[in-house]
Amino acid sequence: MGSSQSSADEIINSFQINENKPKRIKQIWELSLIEKHRRPLVNKYFVTPLLIEAIKNENENDEELKQYATRAIWNLSVDSQNKIDLVVKYEVIEPLYDIIKNGSEQGKLFACGAIQVLSVNIENRRIMMEKYDTVEIIMQILKSENTELKSLAAAITINLTNLKNKADFLFKDKFIDAGIIPLLLENFSDPKSSYFRECLLNFTFPETTYHNILISL
Repeated sequence: MGSSQSSADEIINSFQINENKPKRIKQIWELSLIEKHRRPLVNKYFVTPLLIEAIKNENENDEELKQYATRAIWNLSVDSQNKIDLVVKYEVIEPLYDIIKNGSEQGKLFACGAIQVLSVNIENRRIMMEKYDTVEIIMQILKSENTELKSLAAAITINLTNLKNKADFLFKDKFIDAGIIPLLLENFSDPKSSYFRECLLNFTFPETTYHNILISL
């Protein structure tokens, strides 16, 4: 364990003298695959700004670099404390949404994977729904031709609409008003994913939301 931690220390410390950005981002991704490194990477080594920079840099044409950065955020978000810090402190939702809007198909899959994990946290769900154009993003994905992406979008929506506070039921209405129900019905019988069916069932509670579904059809 000590040897592994020393190795992580050496890699992170080498960033100060190693200006090879692709190599740094790939090394962070490799470290993020190991569970015990995930929290220190965020809270001790503060790698998140470097990852966000790699994603957001408009002059950065290296798609592979962006994908490594996105995959690293996905891995880091598995840690329960990182889930909160990545959204609240580092605001990773916006760069991830940028990937979903403008990235490659593979990049979009990685970004959606990260969003799905981050949306497990209930406070993150509220931030995503109140601060960002989350409904628009989900609708964009559900209207695409990529079945795997659409399945992830349905999984994210399950998290976002799985809220217990009555005030949060308004989030369901936002999706309904945007036209999500017909899109879920289109994919309802897709044998590759049960997420569409589970997602649709999420909208049948409470009764007022179910009433809004009927109106939207």
